Amino acid sequence: MIFIILFLHSLATLHANALPTPAGAVSVAGSFVNLSPSCRDLGSCRELSSIITSCITTIFACVWFAQHPDVPPSLPGLAKLVDTARKTIVLLIIPDRMIVNAILQFLAAGALAKELNDIPEKAGQEKKTGPEGVAGGGSEVDRYVLTRQRHEEMDGPGTASPEKRRTYTRRDGFFVVMRGLHFYGSDNTPIRPLTIKDVTNLAKRGIFVIPSTDEIDDRSKASWTTKGLALIQTVSFAAQCVARLVLRLPTTELELTALAYTTITVVAYCFWWHKPVSIGTPVRVPILDTQATVVVKPRLMDQFHKNIWREWSLTFYTKRSIARIRRPLLLIAITTVLASAFGAIHCIYLWTSSGYWRDQNTWYNYSAIVVTLMPVAIGVCFTLIFLMSMGNRKYMVIRVLVRLFMIALFIMGFAYEVVRFSLFYFALAAFVFPQDPAVYQVPVWSTHMPNI
Repeated sequence: MIFIILFLHSLATLHANALPTPAGAVSVAGSFVNLSPSCRDLGSCRELSSIITSCITTIFACVWFAQHPDVPPSLPGLAKLVDTARKTIVLLIIPDRMIVNAILQFLAAGALAKELNDIPEKAGQEKKTGPEGVAGGGSEVDRYVLTRQRHEEMDGPGTASPEKRRTYTRRDGFFVVMRGLHFYGSDNTPIRPLTIKDVTNLAKRGIFVIPSTDEIDDRSKASWTTKGLALIQTVSFAAQCVARLVLRLPTTELELTALAYTTITVVAYCFWWHKPVSIGTPVRVPILDTQATVVVKPRLMDQFHKNIWREWSLTFYTKRSIARIRRPLLLIAITTVLASAFGAIHCIYLWTSSGYWRDQNTWYNYSAIVVTLMPVAIGVCFTLIFLMSMGNRKYMVIRVLVRLFMIALFIMGFAYEVVRFSLFYFALAAFVFPQDPAVYQVPVWSTHMPNI
């Protein structure tokens, strides 16, 4: 709608030598052409088109450059492009998911690096062979060990070059967490990514499959040029928004929405600072095809439970000890606070705008309040599910309650996505109404700030 209005206005003023001066109140058309009585000096004013362009550019720049995707599955070119676009759209609607994934992967990568460094030196000499009969089956780890042994026997002694132990960092852990290692059969067929458990089991047998840091950096496609452009746009936009709030100049809903995106993507980027970027293909870990591997697609609800619960158990497997229970509860609290803070940024519009201007878009205000409070309800639901799962699951009451809370969690998550999308829509739709004349006023120094 906003683009249609701008197009019609440009057609109407295409051959006009001068724009009319409003006699009274500012009309809807006047708000689009910056005819504000308090904005006579064009050097200290901005246009509506620049507001919209700057906000949209900032949102897309933050989401596009801040995300650090995992190694994608083996897909054709067009399907891979569609999958990337789908994930970007999801992050545009629910940027909270980005920061949750970033925190989980940050902690999982650190835990893996610590576990690999704690493996004693004698584990390298205690290489275990697969059990008898592994040629007819066995896990992928056992089959990989057997594959290495057969290659060593065929190549002769001294020709094999086993990996050397080294000090592992969080960057190495990120490479495993992002599915950078993949089991492949002898016919070049992908089987499945290596998990943290697979990597640690191989390390205990003296086999270290993680590539060197130089090889990981060579695969990573991090560009400091694109990072620099995104950083300049983000810092410039955030500085201008903060300056408007300090100077008590009114801010549009779309600007606050873009500021919220900026905040949450910067936090996610900090957690992903050492994660490799845009690795297109995984490192292949070949195994013997001693048994056909059949992949069964789970049902939708089972896959939902599996994806959520494995994300938590990946890092926070606990045996009911108090110390280990505190850690996931602390993570739930941190993510809840960050998600609520993301929604609270939208509520700044309620606190800083004038009463007349605020009442023109009450649905935006309602959506901002819901986005602020909904993460608290989701965090409480997660906490209850976690605590009940630590209890005795043999009781029917506990199993039923866990199932009910999982359903409630699914419903609240879907509702949160709808409200998040509505919030973005209401921020755009607000430009249909006349804007406060002070919206177009800007500090003189901000006109020299770089903007894309």
